Amino acid sequence: MKYLFIILATISFSCFAPQEQEENNSEKVNLESPAGANSEEATFFTTQAGNMGLSWLEKKDKAASLKFSVHKNGNWTEPKTLVSGKDILTNWADFPGIQTNGKNWVAWFLHKNNPDTFAYDAMVMQSSDEGETWSAPQRLHSDSTLTEHGFVSAVVAKNGFQLMWLDGRLATEDSPIFTVRSAYLNFDGHISNRKILDDNTCTCCQTFMLNTGNDNFIALYRDRTNEEIRDIAGVKFNNEGRLEKPQILFNDEWHIPGCPVNGPRSVMNGDEIGVAWFTMGTNGVSTINFATSSDKGKTYKTPLLIDENNKGRVDVLANGGAYYLSFIDDTD
Repeated sequence: MKYLFIILATISFSCFAPQEQEENNSEKVNLESPAGANSEEATFFTTQAGNMGLSWLEKKDKAASLKFSVHKNGNWTEPKTLVSGKDILTNWADFPGIQTNGKNWVAWFLHKNNPDTFAYDAMVMQSSDEGETWSAPQRLHSDSTLTEHGFVSAVVAKNGFQLMWLDGRLATEDSPIFTVRSAYLNFDGHISNRKILDDNTCTCCQTFMLNTGNDNFIALYRDRTNEEIRDIAGVKFNNEGRLEKPQILFNDEWHIPGCPVNGPRSVMNGDEIGVAWFTMGTNGVSTINFATSSDKGKTYKTPLLIDENNKGRVDVLANGGAYYLSFIDDTD
């Protein structure tokens, strides 16, 4: 029998040298989920006050509802429903989420625009009162093609949010080309500065975005070459005209003629950037790599191998100079 385990790795770095760890006085706490029956695709977020929030999709009678709750004073708030409908797409790999910027929040989800399985829009909604009320949904992208749009990420920006997504509007049966795009959403609900960041990307790996300071952004995603090499890339840009060429973080040279559904995760640790990702490189061994950048993404140090023979699905947090990585392990 196989068991899936979520593994947590803790690392301190000084040029990848272990540092003395402070005593861990953390306490394990079991929290009952606020989500109801038939719920899936749960994602955490953090409020202005530092409270933990949880968003999820809840299915009932062939319809789905996007809901959220916030953990305050030791209890979950009554779940609120943002949107419901039979045309809300549920997909284990491409999940909705919420990002907060003070009292202003943004939520995103997928909306089927055609019975075709591969036709859906990336929708966004906003709240200016910490989730009490929400705007009507609007498309994040400018086109209305019956193609795939999803794998959204969002980061806090000045007076709004910067978002990125995978866009399939140019894809055909003979040429399944996806692009990675970005746009700025202000607090008034206006979307601007839509741009292509990379014109050939993996079709279904999760994305991630950082604001490295003063609204200078790094978009992280799985790249794709004409030879089907799919390694992790980053694009540095802002909304004042800066748009650098895609940069491969490390040449894993993973050749795979299909999508592994395994995107990167990243975090700012002071002025340093930490990035974790899954790869099978040239030797076919499933591996978690982790690399840091001390110059805001211009260069990355040689990756540290965190674990082998796992399923990936990485995440990373930073606290007190240490990085905390999670991933899924597959054990007999």
